[in-house]
Amino acid sequence: MTPVNKNALISITAQLERRGVTYGYGAKADDKSANPRSTGQLSTPPDTIDQIDCSGFTRYILFQAAGWRVPDGSQDQRQWFEDNGFTKLSSYSVVNNGVGAEALYIAFIKPNTNGCGSVGHVWFVYKPNDNTDAETFESHGGIGVDSRRWNTTVLFAEAFEAFALP
Repeated sequence: MTPVNKNALISITAQLERRGVTYGYGAKADDKSANPRSTGQLSTPPDTIDQIDCSGFTRYILFQAAGWRVPDGSQDQRQWFEDNGFTKLSSYSVVNNGVGAEALYIAFIKPNTNGCGSVGHVWFVYKPNDNTDAETFESHGGIGVDSRRWNTTVLFAEAFEAFALP
């Protein structure tokens, strides 16, 4: 499987964040009903995206940065990573361990876990090096596309599973 291009992930996330792309429940980059200027493909340019939900964001980034076609929906994505043999972390806190090099993960909150509502969440976690804390790349409710510390109260307390990405 083609490794995820971390520079592309960071660049596309920054483009979407600068544009002020908001969170929209069910909004996908390739959904013309949610994004009328979209090409209707995962290859739609970032400047045509106005709203995107968490699984739409990760699906779009993985296509753009690695050419992967993962399913839609956070729980279907979690199952896809498990079914395709990605290394599952023993604990979400591992994403911030000093690994000596860059590390990239995808993490999930399962619906109705630790107080989470009926909808799950999915996001990327990037650890640039030993001397820097990990940060997220995600689209989340009330904000949209942005980046934050890996261990915000909600993410750290509710993270269900995480997988290492090549």
